[in-house]
Amino acid sequence: MVQWGGLSLQWLGEFLETVPGIQSSSTAKDGRTKAPLESGPSDVSLVVKSLCNGERINSEELPLTITGKYSPHDGLSAWTLLEDSYGNYYLQDPKVQFLPYDIWIAPNVIPGIGIERIHIVMVNGSGQATFEQMAARREWGAFKLLPPGSVRLASVEITRV
Repeated sequence: MVQWGGLSLQWLGEFLETVPGIQSSSTAKDGRTKAPLESGPSDVSLVVKSLCNGERINSEELPLTITGKYSPHDGLSAWTLLEDSYGNYYLQDPKVQFLPYDIWIAPNVIPGIGIERIHIVMVNGSGQATFEQMAARREWGAFKLLPPGSVRLASVEITRV
């Protein structure tokens, strides 16, 4: 049995499908719209299950662990990026983890005041190397351009309070 944080991943996958407010439909129980899949490759499907667009995030909830479902894709590598109101990006570490039972997890996401969006971004080999170097050097400051070949798989708009 495959485990993550003491939980069976099969159970976690089934749980994500059944919890009210994070069901597979595009609208949460309270009417908020879930994060849509953005312009990613047609053979990659990634759905955010644990956050809804417009969700209010306060400091007591940090750090966030964002979860979801994905369709398997060989060699998929993705990172979580935060975007502020000025269009600056901030890298989050560690990178997105792709687990058995089509579950993905983005742990340790810490949106500060002024952050408006959380993005899950797929990177190619050079983008992976760029983000790994930034993480190794602890470069958490703002940057404007994504590495070439980066593709936004999903985005969630948030309100940080």
